[in-house]
Amino acid sequence: MTSRRRSAVIAAILVLAFVAPMSVAYAMWSTTATATLNVSVAAPAAPVPTAPQTSCDVRKSDNQYTFKWSPSTSGNPTSYRVHKAAGSTGPFVDQGAATSPYDASIPDNGTTYWRVTAVNAAGPSPSSSTLVITRNKASGPAVFTCAVTTP
Repeated sequence: MTSRRRSAVIAAILVLAFVAPMSVAYAMWSTTATATLNVSVAAPAAPVPTAPQTSCDVRKSDNQYTFKWSPSTSGNPTSYRVHKAAGSTGPFVDQGAATSPYDASIPDNGTTYWRVTAVNAAGPSPSSSTLVITRNKASGPAVFTCAVTTP
């Protein structure tokens, strides 16, 4: 290959390597394009509420004992749920949404275990302390005892 022909080949390669992409790039930059970007940002989820604080109450009838709880201190609960068990280890069965004070039915000479959870969109809180409510009825009016234990 002669040096003149070699120079022509190199010049052609330079044109293809540098000029052609620049003209494509210019064509891309000279064209107006629009794009829409939709971004949605979700608010951070609220934390689950703190556990409500249960307490024994003095209001009672012959077959019911009323207990209450203090509201959760954080998490903005939307409802409270009461859970009942026949034994201290459960299983604790959901009795449904409830308000404080709550009237608990206690069987004759029986003991029931009660817990409360607060609920919001993030889910249920940890369980409250367990209320252990016993109803003794030998003859005459029922005698109730109530104790608060930790879960």
